[in-house]
Amino acid sequence: MLEGSEVKKESVLIEVRYGGYDALLLVKVVEPPLPPVLPEGLSFDKSLYHLKFNEEKALTLWLKANSKIADDGIIAKIASDHPQIVVKAGGKCKLHEINRPGIFIGKCKVTGRQLKAKGNITARVEGFNPAQTQAVVEEHKFSSGIEIKPDEEDFVSLRYKWEPDEDSPRVLIIGAKHPSIRRYLGEPVDGKYPGIDSPLYHTVLAEVIAEAFAFKILRKYFVRQGEGGTLDFETANSRYHMEFSHFLSVAHKDLVTQTSL
Repeated sequence: MLEGSEVKKESVLIEVRYGGYDALLLVKVVEPPLPPVLPEGLSFDKSLYHLKFNEEKALTLWLKANSKIADDGIIAKIASDHPQIVVKAGGKCKLHEINRPGIFIGKCKVTGRQLKAKGNITARVEGFNPAQTQAVVEEHKFSSGIEIKPDEEDFVSLRYKWEPDEDSPRVLIIGAKHPSIRRYLGEPVDGKYPGIDSPLYHTVLAEVIAEAFAFKILRKYFVRQGEGGTLDFETANSRYHMEFSHFLSVAHKDLVTQTSL
């Protein structure tokens, strides 16, 4: 994720490298577009925000002022009326003036910690009427675009299976009967798992996802190098743990919060 704090005419060149691949990215910081109609005073750019479970989302706050305001750090106070929809940075959001006089913008970050939670987010700046928006927390999808879902199919010693297959995966099936999964997911009741939103289940799920992706990549290395005998145990062991560590950090960032530990 990239964030630019100052509009500049020059572009920045960013180089990305991973696993023998590299790419170049040209980035330019531009002014954010104004909403079609920007009302006077304080306003959010949307009346409703959809939050992914346990993932930060930036809400855009606008301030349109007729009178001159010194841009020395306008601070908006942001509050949520739902305890599981949390405003970050202590509920404070700094607004800065854009290249149009009297127009200010700020980004406040919010996290939804309970599925289906719905609450009101209120912003206040002294001298202006409060602005309000709604936020609702929805089911999380892993950032890779792969759908993750538990199933009662018994995979014996394995904890997951790719569908339709490992070469073109779209769904990662989690073996709900595996002891390390069942312990936190629980027995299904009316087709629903009591621990599906449990922080402990999400912690184990992050580990399983990392393992699935690591072995998926390791399989490709074996196909390319294994038959010629160039992929020995030490190399395979090193490759696995490198990929596992990488995907474990990604999965934990997506699925696990500090309150889970």
